[in-house]
Parts: sequence; C-alpha cells; structure tokens
Amino acid sequence: MKNRISVPAILLLLMALFVLQACNVYHKSAVSVEEAVQAQERVKIVTTDNVFYEFKRLQRKDDQLLGVTKPGSDTAGKLKGYEQIFDGKNVMIPLDENRIESVYLRNKSKSNLLSYGIPAVLVGGALVIVAASSVPVSGY
Repeated sequence: MKNRISVPAILLLLMALFVLQACNVYHKSAVSVEEAVQAQERVKIVTTDNVFYEFKRLQRKDDQLLGVTKPGSDTAGKLKGYEQIFDGKNVMIPLDENRIESVYLRNKSKSNLLSYGIPAVLVGGALVIVAASSVPVSGY
C-alpha cells in the first residue's frame, strides 16, 4: 500500500506559499521623508494618529508629497475620501507631511528571504516527504 500525502496537507502548503509571497518587512529605524523620496522604494508610513499606510514609493511633484500605490490596495481603500490622481496602473495620493510621524523603508533582504527562501524550504521539505513516502521498504 502506498503512503500518500493528504490533500489538506498539500492545500496547507500551497496556502502558506501564497501568503508568504505578499509579505514585506520594513526596517526598524525610521528615515526622513526626503530620504524615502530619494530611495524610490516601498515604504510604510505611520501618521500622528497611529494609522499605518504602505506605498510603493513616495515622490514629489510641484512641492507636494505623493504616495504611490495600486488603486485596489488596502492603502487606497483607507484613503478613499482623499484626492486620488490616477497615473496608469498606479494612483498617487497627496499626503500632508505634518501628519506623518515616521517613515520606514522596505528591508529588501528580509522581504526576499520571507517571500522566496521560506517557500523554497517548504517546497523542498514537501518533496523530501513525498520522495521518502514513495520509496518501497524492503525486507517484508
């Protein structure tokens, strides 16, 4: 009789892979707004009323600070009542710098490890289990 991995185990593995693909990790130390604009990287903003927003990047246009995100993102949904300037696949949302308490840049190495490293280990582990369960045991 062959040992097989159950369907729920495979579904759980696939769910873990999908969830981990969307993870972003941010540096613990905050940077200035200008540093974030210069970096042109994904950022997390904390406002003075302790609300978190994630943007693909920050940019300046005519001395106005803009947060760039996707139209269907959580951030765009949270800021639905604010002016939103559509720019192709992105939406730019004007931000009030006086309401920004801190800005955190995305930690690329930890984000990549979480997004690619852990799923690779999970898939490798699943392959080892499958291979081990399909090897016939001799001596019986």
